[in-house]
Amino acid sequence: MTMDHKKTQLVNNAIIFIHSLTEVYGTEQGIELWDSINRSIPSDIRDSIFLTMISTADGQIKCKGLSLPLQEINRVEVIKCIRTYTGKNLKETIEILRDLEQDRIFSFYVEPKLVGTIKKQLTDWGIKL
Repeated sequence: MTMDHKKTQLVNNAIIFIHSLTEVYGTEQGIELWDSINRSIPSDIRDSIFLTMISTADGQIKCKGLSLPLQEINRVEVIKCIRTYTGKNLKETIEILRDLEQDRIFSFYVEPKLVGTIKKQLTDWGIKL
């Protein structure tokens, strides 16, 4: 995995964690977590997380399962898409597909201007959104 993929994965995981914590425990806890992150990570990562959170307010892609049997979906394209936008490796991405087969939700964030295109592609390839 390249450093860019690792950074992308780190940023996406941080956003999901902050968002989840804020949803469950409230805004105050979310702000406390963000303040803690600000003090403890390098500025380039912190800036990427912050800018991605701001620019992806509407950029969430939530995959809720498969609309076709696993054998019938376009696995190659789905895997490429998930890897491109999450930075996950091949093994992790195949595990995500298996989770989707069990109707487990998988979310990731992209630039808002890409949401429509990516959602259409994933739907065409057999992913339920």
